[in-house]
Amino acid sequence: MSNFVSVVFNPDFENEIDANSIRDLINTLFLEEKICNTEISVALESNDTLRTLNMRFLGEDYPTDVLLFPNGAILPDSGRKYMGDIIISVEMAHTQATKKNHGFLFEIYFLIIHGFLHLMGFDHCVAQESVEMFSKQDLLLKKVLKNGSGNKE
Repeated sequence: MSNFVSVVFNPDFENEIDANSIRDLINTLFLEEKICNTEISVALESNDTLRTLNMRFLGEDYPTDVLLFPNGAILPDSGRKYMGDIIISVEMAHTQATKKNHGFLFEIYFLIIHGFLHLMGFDHCVAQESVEMFSKQDLLLKKVLKNGSGNKE
């Protein structure tokens, strides 16, 4: 069976990035990590939404760049494993891209790859996993950029 990627936009950000580029990125990650029969959702939201979710689920009263909601359930309709949700603040991505002196799309891809690895089970708060996670993150980002799925601008 094939994988499925759902991309959801806050209406304020529908013109910020093409949903197909996000689907292409996630499908590249599925391929690179040899993941099949899986679904994932990516949502592009506002700082206000991320702040609300951060407070509700983590008890932190501030917006953040990305939140993850791992799942792992088998979906009865498709039989696919539901990997989880990656929710990104578009506003925070713009701010971070400016601070880091790279493009908005690069930052979005960085956050998606980072979130994807967390949904795979990596945790950079665990010392042993930190090096492996960041190494894999850099490798995947380089592969995506090399394949033309994103750019550093």
